[in-house]
Amino acid sequence: VEAALIAFSVMLGFAVTEWRDRQAARQRARQALDAIGIELDSNRVLVQRARAQQSGKADTLERLAAAGDSIPVRVYARAMFDPARVQSTAWEAARAGDALRELPYPLVLQLGRVYERQAQY
Repeated sequence: VEAALIAFSVMLGFAVTEWRDRQAARQRARQALDAIGIELDSNRVLVQRARAQQSGKADTLERLAAAGDSIPVRVYARAMFDPARVQSTAWEAARAGDALRELPYPLVLQLGRVYERQAQY
């Protein structure tokens, strides 16, 4: 009886440790997904701002060119050649750790594609 109680206690200890590990892994996955969402939202805002700025500069260039005016450097400098500086820190951290293992595989693929497209921007 005593040996059975010891064996049961050991098995219960292993089960509790396994449960805690799974809970911690799920928590890391939730934190990673939250950070990725925040990062992607921030990147979207940066790209929208850059796009609006570049669009305004393009309109100005078209207007000056149509009028036959010379184009001052200040019009096309910086904004036309300064894309948004998007971040991928949260994604890279999630990839380096084990957080992605807890996420559904189709979601991981979709996020990977988003970050690939960002890198091409």
